[in-house]
This record gives sequence, C-alpha cells and structure tokens, in this order.
Amino acid sequence: MSHAARTDGARGPRPARTAAGDRRMPGPAPRGAAARGGAASGRALRVNPIACEAHGMCIELLPELIRADPWGYPIVAPGSVPDDLLPLARRAVAACPTLALLLDPEK
Repeated sequence: MSHAARTDGARGPRPARTAAGDRRMPGPAPRGAAARGGAASGRALRVNPIACEAHGMCIELLPELIRADPWGYPIVAPGSVPDDLLPLARRAVAACPTLALLLDPEK
C-alpha cells in the first residue's frame, strides 16, 4: 500500500479532520441581519459548491456569518450581510483560494 507524500515529515496517511478538534462553536449560524445586530447592507454571501474545496479560509475570517458543516464545507447564514461586517465579508471573498465565495447584491 502506497501512502501519499506528506510535507510535515510524518509517515503514513494524513489523519482525517474531525469536528471534535474544531475550535469553532457548534450549532447553527445566526439568521438574518437582525440576529447579528446590524443594519443590512443589501449584499448577500453565497458559496459556489462546485468550486469550493473546503480550505476553511472564509470560516476563519468570518465566523459571524459562516460556519463549517461536518466535512469542513462552509454554511453561510441566510440574509444580508450587516453593514459593520461588510469589510470582513469582502476580505473573506478576496481570500478564498478557489474564488468560491461570492458577495452578490441581494434580490
């Protein structure tokens, strides 16, 4: 049996990521701008599930609006991004290595 090359110097297969070691808070993401305590910006975050590879950058940069599912993929809170979080949302969109996180005008 052949193992994938590791860059950390250890031998054997990489350990699976588990939710048990996850630092993020469990539970559902907050709902709507009112739940987050801010005026709505009229912009909504969305994830392209085809392009997303679960790197987790968006979850780390914007935990107020994005949480991880059990496999590490992002779950975005529904509704508009609050005005006070809009700069952080733009930063998370720019940091996405696969360009899967988008900031759209809300319909």
